[in-house]
Amino acid sequence: MKKIFYFVTVVFLFHTLNSCTGYEPIYGNQNTNIKIVKHYTEGNKVLAQKIYSELNKIIIIRETEDFREVSAKIFVKKNKLATSKDSTGKVLSYKIILDVELIMVDIYSDEVLLSENITLSDSYKVRSQGYLTDEVEEKIMSNLIIKSSEEFLLKISQATIAE
Repeated sequence: MKKIFYFVTVVFLFHTLNSCTGYEPIYGNQNTNIKIVKHYTEGNKVLAQKIYSELNKIIIIRETEDFREVSAKIFVKKNKLATSKDSTGKVLSYKIILDVELIMVDIYSDEVLLSENITLSDSYKVRSQGYLTDEVEEKIMSNLIIKSSEEFLLKISQATIAE
């Protein structure tokens, strides 16, 4: 009986693993046919540049594909709000709101291919030492930048499918 159970388990696992061969990641570049040749940043230029760099990492052009050359305008606004304070007025937690607008325009036809606005936020508690709080804030900002870039890639993929 144990041999049959093990055999069925092995066959099931083999079938399950074998059926995963067509896996493609959700944030893959399969449906993007664009290449950002010019970019403009507004608002918080440091964060806008980081979002542009992250977009360039995840948008990969295959040499055999035809692609549209586009210019990208990235506007970033960061708000840091104190969400709670103790009785002495000392801040206990913060909320960071990242508002990002991306406009992509075909450089030859001046056609607006994408105009999207994404607002993301995250909260964190103040740590006992200042440098730890700064590290947490930096990590949250990095995560928000990656998340916004991935959402923009999804929007770009959807826009290119609709064409």
